[in-house]
Amino acid sequence: MPSVNIEKISKKYGKIEALKKVSLEIEEREYLSIIGPSGCGKTSLIKSIGGIIEPSEGEIFVDEHNITKTLLEDRNAGYVFQEIALFPHLKVNENIGYGPLVKGENPVVKKRQVGEMIDLLNLDGQESFFPSELSGGAKQKTAIGRALASGSKLLLLDEPLGMLDLKIRTQLRYELRKLVKDLGLTAIHVTHDQEEAMSISDRIVIMKAGEIVEVGTPRKLYTRPSKIFTAKFLGEANFFEGKVTEIEGENYKVDISGNMITVLGEDAVLKINDKCIIAIRPEYIRLNKEKSEENNSWKCRVVEESFKGNAIIFILIAENGSRLSVKYVLTKDEPEISVGDELYATLPSSHLLIYNYPIDGLDAELALE
Repeated sequence: MPSVNIEKISKKYGKIEALKKVSLEIEEREYLSIIGPSGCGKTSLIKSIGGIIEPSEGEIFVDEHNITKTLLEDRNAGYVFQEIALFPHLKVNENIGYGPLVKGENPVVKKRQVGEMIDLLNLDGQESFFPSELSGGAKQKTAIGRALASGSKLLLLDEPLGMLDLKIRTQLRYELRKLVKDLGLTAIHVTHDQEEAMSISDRIVIMKAGEIVEVGTPRKLYTRPSKIFTAKFLGEANFFEGKVTEIEGENYKVDISGNMITVLGEDAVLKINDKCIIAIRPEYIRLNKEKSEENNSWKCRVVEESFKGNAIIFILIAENGSRLSVKYVLTKDEPEISVGDELYATLPSSHLLIYNYPIDGLDAELALE
């Protein structure tokens, strides 16, 4: 049940700076996920914590003990890789028991630890199977069991479900969270799957270009992200460039290419005539045949429609030229809308986000590198 404290660690590979003075605190028993685009540094970060690579500078503490230069085998951390690296000549119970075996555990203790892992991971009946006889999910469960059987309280998961198909991945991620919580572990989980991170994490770390962009709970990062990049990367969002024309308390009136919009900007620090960015999630926009009496109702034309299984995505062009993506989850009450229809899109003030205009421009702010 350790806590982890990362203090200004950097990692360079020649001229490439994979990590840039990254600092992060992970609480005891926390399930923390790290996500970001390819090359953002998330794998270098977890490998630094695990002792697979050594940071170029900075320090890592586990329960206030400096482990920056501690060998991998002495860190008492279980590491699970994306590649399911089981010993092919060992059965399930032998793979799980490998850690206690090399540590010289008493055979009785070892047998009990292996049995507990098999029960916890629902591998009963597969103890004598070789890896070649297991499903992808059972293989990864065995790898997780092997990481935990020696008593590690810190679990490091490096894309652990990335090699599995969607249905197995979805089922196993919930089993993994339950296991971590039941055992009172601290877990650090690197993933490229945003939905996976949001569904199992206590907190999420968003990374870009070797740095931490933002840290928060899944709900906070999705509904009220503090950074434009987070709004873009975690889910989907519409972005509009505008200029502040009026300020009334916490309400900002913004001109977006001739269309006026009212935004509740509780945390915004903007002045009249400041350029700004407005963002809104596609599922928060409402479509109506008639103009709404509410503020923020734009006349639009539907130009695209795509079916996504559980939802329909409409692409609209507003009179001011703005492009909007609108998401409707399928229900029996879904609107009858077709390409070519003219209607009104309402952007509720309560779901609009307002940001200071980025110094380097919106495109640079949203770039993945």
